Amino acid sequence: MKACGVIAEYNPFHNGHRYQLSEARRMTKSDVMVVAMSGNFVQRGAPALLDKWTRAEIALRNGADIVVEMPILGSVQSADLFARAGIRLLQAMQCDAFVFGAEEGTAEDFISHSRFLREHEAEIDRIFQTYRNDGRTYAAQQ
Repeated sequence: MKACGVIAEYNPFHNGHRYQLSEARRMTKSDVMVVAMSGNFVQRGAPALLDKWTRAEIALRNGADIVVEMPILGSVQSADLFARAGIRLLQAMQCDAFVFGAEEGTAEDFISHSRFLREHEAEIDRIFQTYRNDGRTYAAQQ
């Protein structure tokens, strides 16, 4: 059995989310669609428009087979930490593939950016640490 994982907030769920689940299942040929979804609070700590149970039910009626709640300490973070928490959860659920949506860009754009980040990881980390050590809050560093 092949499982595909999606990290989501569904805040609120819309037709683009339905399309994503359908296309992810088709493209990955997965038997099961697993959604790692934030709970009652979403990225950066904002309260969700609908409670987590209602959002999970909507997802299940629109293409998801399993919805698991992301730990709150992952789901209320910035995008990078939100994604990391979601991927860890989906890996624990033994997903074979992962998909994500983006409002713009192509697959090649994301692949190119990923290569750049990997090639320059040490330099990026060094620069980030200089900001981190100057006493500014995380939000002020953005």
